[in-house]
Amino acid sequence: MIPRIIIAVVAFLAVDAAVATSDSLREMATDEYGPRDQAKDVGVDYVAAVKGAERGDRAGVSTLFRVTKHLDGHGSEMHCVILRRLLELRGDKRFSDALRTESADTRKRVLESLDFDFSEPWKKKFPLTYSLGPHNMSLLQEHKHT
Repeated sequence: MIPRIIIAVVAFLAVDAAVATSDSLREMATDEYGPRDQAKDVGVDYVAAVKGAERGDRAGVSTLFRVTKHLDGHGSEMHCVILRRLLELRGDKRFSDALRTESADTRKRVLESLDFDFSEPWKKKFPLTYSLGPHNMSLLQEHKHT
């Protein structure tokens, strides 16, 4: 039988890790060179969408997915990181369930963003999400050289 103190410590560390991830997501979302202003140009409150997505709000997640096509440059790169961290935070099942409901174009763009951000093959780590569309592995190679 596992002592209660070990269970309590493990639970505390899990919550602490989730809070740290949430803080960094919010920091990236509010970065002056991040995606916030580009998203605002197309009518999206990016910070509110990130906060909602962190809480598991389907609308917030969907908003982040759909704004992907409107971002470029540094804003797009930061968005790629945010999508990946959101996948890690929410888990493969929840993330893939939400992404599955989006259009084929949105799924493709989100998967390309994830391909760009991962520095290693990620099919085994997040198989449900990975299976939702085609992948451009050259993005991974190009990213490694930039």
